[in-house]
Amino acid sequence: MCAILRISISSPRAEFPHFTAEAGRVSYFRSQPITSRSVEMLELEKLDSDEGQYLIAMYPLSISQPKK
Repeated sequence: MCAILRISISSPRAEFPHFTAEAGRVSYFRSQPITSRSVEMLELEKLDSDEGQYLIAMYPLSISQPKK
């Protein structure tokens, strides 16, 4: 999985979280841009399924694209 911060002032920043995908299981992550003294980063946090489903319901414009 890869996430890219496209609103970066300089060049786009990417985050590559380490996790093991399991067949038939859904993994939920929350992304959050972090800016500190002109350093821009994108933080990805793994969520449990209850929190992931809740946040998706709260933000109907959430996008998910399963890999084929």
